[in-house]
Amino acid sequence: MAVAHWVKGDPVDISSGVHVLEFWATWCPPCRTSIPHLTEVQEKFADRGVKIIGVSDEKLGTVEPFVEKMGDKMAYTVAIDGGVKKEYMGKYKIGGIPHAFVVKDGEVAWHGHPMAGLDDAIEDALK
Repeated sequence: MAVAHWVKGDPVDISSGVHVLEFWATWCPPCRTSIPHLTEVQEKFADRGVKIIGVSDEKLGTVEPFVEKMGDKMAYTVAIDGGVKKEYMGKYKIGGIPHAFVVKDGEVAWHGHPMAGLDDAIEDALK
């Protein structure tokens, strides 16, 4: 996964297991609305090995203070894009954010809005 900088959390290898890549931005009101939900999803599935990774293509100087201010309200891994957005959003011709991808063993199992069907998609990927 092409990441320029890990802002919060340890680096994640998405080649095995179930992960959620969620593309977002600090300036995006729907993205900010989905942050508490993603934290709940991370807590709900953490014991089953699922990792949420929020990916922003903004500058580190914008994202890092935002993430620090959010604190425990944003309790999942956050990264600065280094090409992963093009790899996923470009491949599926997605232009709007927030947008999430459930990745199982390195392959996309589902994609859509993080507030619509994400929990069910994760459950399906875990089967």
